[in-house]
Amino acid sequence: MDSSLNPMSHANMPRPWDEAGLRMGADSVRMDAMKLIRAFCLTASLILAACEEKPKKAGDPNYPLTVCVVSGEKLGSMGAPYVHKHDGKEVQFCCKNCLKDFDREPEKYLAKIDAAAKAKK
Repeated sequence: MDSSLNPMSHANMPRPWDEAGLRMGADSVRMDAMKLIRAFCLTASLILAACEEKPKKAGDPNYPLTVCVVSGEKLGSMGAPYVHKHDGKEVQFCCKNCLKDFDREPEKYLAKIDAAAKAKK
């Protein structure tokens, strides 16, 4: 029996290396197998390229801390640091969630930043 025939209806079936057929309601959409493979490879390469991008460090490069002022996590360990301006002063967090804790006691955390800035000088 020819492998390109449907075993039930004996009708010709598309060969996988010739074309791929997709059924959408009453309409039939056919796509060249090489186009399908190229589209898949392009999509995969774009996803891989996005994954390989290094997060860009936002904010002041002279920021005195290398860890989140709230959680103590290393800045950049959860993606790019979340940068917030509090009364004109930059504060960097490991994530946006730490802003809630900071807003409860900003003076406590600003004192940590000031102490780190003095120690760095």
